[in-house]
Amino acid sequence: MSIQIDSLFVDFARCLGIEAPNPLVFPLQMTFDDIIVAFEQRSDRPNFLLIHTSLGIVPIEHESTLYRAFLEANLFWSGTADATIGVNSATREAIIAYSFDFREMKGESLLMLVEQFTLLTELWLRFIESPPEAKQIKDMASKFKLLNN
Repeated sequence: MSIQIDSLFVDFARCLGIEAPNPLVFPLQMTFDDIIVAFEQRSDRPNFLLIHTSLGIVPIEHESTLYRAFLEANLFWSGTADATIGVNSATREAIIAYSFDFREMKGESLLMLVEQFTLLTELWLRFIESPPEAKQIKDMASKFKLLNN
């Protein structure tokens, strides 16, 4: 583990008012507002962290509507605030993920990012629970622009 990422998580834990994980081992899971967020250091890009969480199983009766919404939201990340939504085809579990360069980050900025990611996740969870008709999907995109604003 790099000293830089260790320092970031020590500062992040300080901002949260908790003890830093020791040793820091990835993947690391933390719960924020009942949402389990996983942190992983990317092996292909060592200065990047990946955060992700499950959006649950896509209900069969809404598959086509939700898959279309995911595709449209992922187009230029317009409805995902720079995150990406994917679906495991074997399990139909939807996942939202965001990758970012952590080199210039402090604990406070990581906390703000995780808070926004959690808000984004909550919006998508509500959307999946009761998806609108396909024609209303485009109107929903503006509600998901959080991380890049």
